[in-house]
Amino acid sequence: MNGEYALSDEIAYASEDTENHLTDYSFGKNGVYCAFLYNVATEVLKFLKNTAEQYGMGVYNLATGEIFCKNLDILKYSTKSIGDTL
Repeated sequence: MNGEYALSDEIAYASEDTENHLTDYSFGKNGVYCAFLYNVATEVLKFLKNTAEQYGMGVYNLATGEIFCKNLDILKYSTKSIGDTL
C-alpha cells in the first residue's frame, strides 16, 4: 500500500519472508480484493477465514471458486451478465 502507513522499501524487501507477505489491495463498495503470492496462499486463507468469521464477513477464493462465510446468504448467489447492452 502507498501512503502514510506503507512500509519503506528497506523494511518491505529486508527479507524473503517479508517480501513474500506483501499484498496488493483494491477496495470496492462491497468488497476488498487481495492479491498475494501463491506460496503463502494456505497461510493467508486461514488468516482471512478466521478474520472474516470474527467480523461477520465472507471470503471468496478467486482461484478455486470457494466461498467461506457464516450466516451471509448474499454470498451464496451469483449474477451473470447476458451481454453489454441494457
